[in-house]
Amino acid sequence: MGGNGSKKTQSQRITSSPALNTIEEGSSTGGGEDGKSNVDHNGLILSKELIDFGNTSCPLNQIVVDQIVITNNSAKKIKFKFDPVTPPTCKISFQPATGQLPAKKKNATPSRKIDVKMQMLQPEALNFRVNLQVNGGVDTLFLTCRAHPDKGLFGVDPTSLTQAEDDGFEVPEIIVEMKNYLISKDAFNQEGIFRLAGDAVEMKQLKEQINTGKKFPKDVDGIDINSVANLLKVWFRDLPVPILNVLPSNVIARAAERDVVVDSFKTELISPQKDLLGWLLNILVEVATNKANTKMSEQNLAIVVAPNLYDPPSANPMEGLVMSQKATQYLHNLLLSELENRGEKK
Repeated sequence: MGGNGSKKTQSQRITSSPALNTIEEGSSTGGGEDGKSNVDHNGLILSKELIDFGNTSCPLNQIVVDQIVITNNSAKKIKFKFDPVTPPTCKISFQPATGQLPAKKKNATPSRKIDVKMQMLQPEALNFRVNLQVNGGVDTLFLTCRAHPDKGLFGVDPTSLTQAEDDGFEVPEIIVEMKNYLISKDAFNQEGIFRLAGDAVEMKQLKEQINTGKKFPKDVDGIDINSVANLLKVWFRDLPVPILNVLPSNVIARAAERDVVVDSFKTELISPQKDLLGWLLNILVEVATNKANTKMSEQNLAIVVAPNLYDPPSANPMEGLVMSQKATQYLHNLLLSELENRGEKK
């Protein structure tokens, strides 16, 4: 399977000092994930754009550490400041959080190691942006921070969960249970399904019940269908690696070419991603087929679901926006192809 370099390495405790270093011309500042390493952003080079606290789960209230290297490849000094928008479920710090790099010299490039310390306070999957302000905010880059809990049914490796056979796919039992609840309420024939927001309090309580009980509760007959539908999207969004992120970036970039999209789904995705996306496609096709009632066309579904399947790896906000739009187009073309195939079989 072709990938975009999203192989993870387990985070470790860093003991080196974040003192200023120099890197000889032609040397590497370190590798990154998601195929994004040593990318030059107007002279500022990041060793990676994904701060990933390993492919193992993070224990509650324990500090885990990752490290990135920033390098000045320009002829002017660069001031930097890390400004994370931290969710209430964790604490994160950068050491140093602010500083400056002198201008690039003839035979050496100034760099600085940054230690990133994170403490998970609640068993919630984390996937948030960290703002890196350059020269007082003249430029702002976005880094992605990810971490995953060591318990529950959300934000964990899907292959570690109890599996079930459903519509020819092997997927975690919990998402089949959520689907069956929606079917029992005729949700896939209701207007705005997957678009209308669920009740935030209701969703939080239900998610906690699922994580605690390890299954979908049986005594939730009155739960709003939009809360369950959105919780299903949350389950996909919380995956340690988003489904479409395992595809090469050039495949996502060519999302307008339907043959490329279909071929990548058939040949480049493997389980569990292929089973998960195929299973989800069956649901989306049903909703789109009922669009006279649901008012959810293929395009509408792609717009509200794709952001839960793809996390743009670039620190450049404009590039990230473009790739997010491409991911939506990818899902749209996949839906159109599946609908056409089913129409031809009838």
